[in-house]
Amino acid sequence: MKQPIYKEIIFEKVDYEYVIEIMNKNPIGRVPLYALTNHFTQEDLELLLNNIKMILIDQKIHPRFPYPFYIVTNKDLEDTFIPIIAEKSQLPAFFTHKLKRLRKKETQTLQKSQILVEKINNLNIPHKHRELLDQIKNSKKLHKKTREYYFYQKIYQNLQLNS
Repeated sequence: MKQPIYKEIIFEKVDYEYVIEIMNKNPIGRVPLYALTNHFTQEDLELLLNNIKMILIDQKIHPRFPYPFYIVTNKDLEDTFIPIIAEKSQLPAFFTHKLKRLRKKETQTLQKSQILVEKINNLNIPHKHRELLDQIKNSKKLHKKTREYYFYQKIYQNLQLNS
């Protein structure tokens, strides 16, 4: 069983057929991946991201779960479906380690994680992701309201003490 470490994808062209060929050759969703795209122009990069997004949606692969797929570029992009970072050094360090021989306990943990990866793949990830974003939004509203309530409560207490 292989340890999940980052693998680099190299895109040389942006046309749909080429991108789907490259993506089918790589284990997207089964290992953490990143693509260096600094050599593309802004328009080519936007086309590449669109093509990647369409392919991921067609293949029902989420770019963040179970293993992430990052685009590394120094250009400004608005796409939030695929995680975009400016430099390779900004990749999360969790999957950045050297291959080594695993001990028995580590192998067992890796096997358990593979089972969890399969469970994640069987979920309706876009639906769960939307639910999670809605929950985050509601939590932020609740926090804002309780902070406001606490503020008014302090004012009321200060007025009570002063009178």
